[in-house]
Amino acid sequence: MTGIAVAIASSISYGLNNIAIRRGVLASSASFGLYFTVFAGTLFAVVAALVTGDLFQAGVLSVTDWLLLVMAGLVQIMLGRYCFFKATHAFGAPRTDLVQGLQIPASILLAMAVLGERPEASSLAGAGLIMFSGVVMVSGSRKPTRARQTPPADVAVGVDSARRAPDVRMAEGYGYALASMGLYTGAGVLFKAAIGDTGLGTLGGLIAYTSAAAVLGASLLLKRYRDPLRGASMRAARWFTATAILSFLANTLRFVALGLAPISVVVPLIRTSAAFTFLFSLLINRRLETLGVREAVSVVLSLAGLALILL
Repeated sequence: MTGIAVAIASSISYGLNNIAIRRGVLASSASFGLYFTVFAGTLFAVVAALVTGDLFQAGVLSVTDWLLLVMAGLVQIMLGRYCFFKATHAFGAPRTDLVQGLQIPASILLAMAVLGERPEASSLAGAGLIMFSGVVMVSGSRKPTRARQTPPADVAVGVDSARRAPDVRMAEGYGYALASMGLYTGAGVLFKAAIGDTGLGTLGGLIAYTSAAAVLGASLLLKRYRDPLRGASMRAARWFTATAILSFLANTLRFVALGLAPISVVVPLIRTSAAFTFLFSLLINRRLETLGVREAVSVVLSLAGLALILL
C-alpha cells in the first residue's frame, strides 16, 4: 500500500506541475524551462538523498545499475521533459497529459517481457480504463485555433502584444506528446531494472538528475545553446521555479514508488495525473485551455480505473 500511496501523491504532483509548465512555456521557451528545472531539480535531489540517507548506500548499486540510471536520466529528465514542454506549449496541459496514457500498455508489456512482472486482472482492467480515458479525450477532437478567452495578464506578454490567447497546434502537440510518452516509458523500465526492490528511489533520482544536468551543463559551452536562454522574463522564472519544485517532487515520488511496487501498478496510477491536470486547469488555467464534456468524461473513466487498481 505504501507504493500505491506514493504513486498517487506523484500523480497529484504531476497534475499541479503540468499547470505551472503551461504558464511557464507561454512566457518563455521549452529550452529555458528544461535548463532551469533540471539544474534546480538536481540541487533538490542532493538534499533528498541526504535527508533519506540513500546517498550513503550508493555502494548497494552495481556499475550496471549506475549506467542504467544514467541512461534513465538522459532519456526521461532531459529528452522526455523537453518533448513534454514542447507538447504543452503546442496544445495545452490536459491533452499532453492524456496522451501519456499510452505509457500504460507500453510499460506493462515491457515490464512483463523484461522484468517478468505478472499483473493481476483487476490491475489490468483498471489500467485499461485509464488508457481508454485518453482515447475518449483525443478521439474526434476539436481543432480550435485559439483558446476561447483572453489569457491572464501574466502570460499575455509571452504570447503576443495583442494579448491574444495561445495558438493550439494539434499536429505538433501530438508529435511531441507521443515522443515524450515513449521516452518516459523506456526510462521507467530502465529505472526499475536498476533499483529493483531496494527502495533507493531518492538515490536513483539523484543519479538520474545529475546525468541530465551534466549533459545540459556541458552544452552551455556552445553559444548556440546559450543564446536562446537569454532574456527570459521574471514571469517565466517564477512559473518555472514552481515547475522545478513540483517536477522534482513528482519525479522523486515516482522513483520511490517504482522501488516499492511493480511498474504495472505504479505507471497506471501515476497516469491518473490527467484527471488532476483537468481539475487544476479548471481552477487555475481555465482561460488557457479548451475544456469540455469529452475531457470531463475522460476524468471519470480515469478515476474509475484508479478504483479498480486499488481493489
